[in-house]
Amino acid sequence: MTLLIELTAASSNLPSYLAAYDTNFSYNGNGWFSRSFSSGQDQWSAGFDTEGVDNNIPSVIMEINDYSYSPGLFNGDVTSLTLGRNLEYDAGQDLWVQDEELIITNEGGGYMPDTTTFAYAIYSLSHGGAVDGLGTFPGLTDYFAEQGTTQVGNLGLNDTLLGFGGTDTFVFQDGSAFDTVNSFDLAADVLDVSAWGATGLGDLTISTVGSDTYVSSSDFTDIIKVTGVTGLTVTNFEFA
Repeated sequence: MTLLIELTAASSNLPSYLAAYDTNFSYNGNGWFSRSFSSGQDQWSAGFDTEGVDNNIPSVIMEINDYSYSPGLFNGDVTSLTLGRNLEYDAGQDLWVQDEELIITNEGGGYMPDTTTFAYAIYSLSHGGAVDGLGTFPGLTDYFAEQGTTQVGNLGLNDTLLGFGGTDTFVFQDGSAFDTVNSFDLAADVLDVSAWGATGLGDLTISTVGSDTYVSSSDFTDIIKVTGVTGLTVTNFEFA
């Protein structure tokens, strides 16, 4: 299975966003489970309740079905994991809500893989926002590497995407503007330019400047900078 990571304006620079999330996540605990009596939706949340006044403190909400958890051991089905801030209880919906900033789901629909790495990553995440892991415990970035990701950025926001060392696909929209990809794995990763209407390498302009590669759409309105990588081949692209 592959994880779908959807960026927002807040997480447009993914490496910087994850670093800031880690630094500013001040909650340190196991989080809590809740169930909406109106919808039956199960949730697990971690963070500080705003109590009606935005605190801009990072938080996390997991949408789940019949889930129970202890570090490394859990049961249940996870439909989404969302990083954000300004966590609060919405009495009208009987749900915990937040300003959503990074949305993670199963690309194929259904449930996210509930591996041991995932369980430890959740523990690390709720204990200080340690996205790269906590001591010997894996982190969220380890889970990304384990499962592989498909990352979808924003229109016109000059996103910075990030390879996690597994199999990563970076999706670029028509009108994506000037995007950057860091830590691209030449042997495993893919640039999806199908939305540009490109059907082959002939529809792209590819150039290198130093150790970086630039990929431009046929009308030069959209550009991808792949840092630290040269020698892209047809296998590194997904076309229309």
